[in-house]
Amino acid sequence: MRAEHLGRAEDVGAAQAYLDAAYREASAYHYDGALELIGQGLAVKSNARMEPGLYCASGDIQHNPGLIADARAAHEEALALAIEEKDHCRARIGLAAANRVTDGPASHKPQRCLAEPCRFAR
Repeated sequence: MRAEHLGRAEDVGAAQAYLDAAYREASAYHYDGALELIGQGLAVKSNARMEPGLYCASGDIQHNPGLIADARAAHEEALALAIEEKDHCRARIGLAAANRVTDGPASHKPQRCLAEPCRFAR
């Protein structure tokens, strides 16, 4: 309800409110509702800094019920949009988690994903 109110008002906190609401839904195993809230958060006009976090959340939420291809795609989008180091790292961790599921724990693909040079490295 709060997220919808902020969204209609085009408040800068709307995207964060949708993200918070999505995590509440996901914690109650309401994945479809959580993903719908993520979509509404992405539709907020003033959410450019929130987009990577929303895509990472989408990937995390899709990973739980086994939608690994969709989870990987969401984390790839988050990685492409990442502005801050925390978003970049979180997207790479999500990609590694998806790779671990699809390629198995013996695969080196998850480790390669995390070992790639970080554009934020000093």
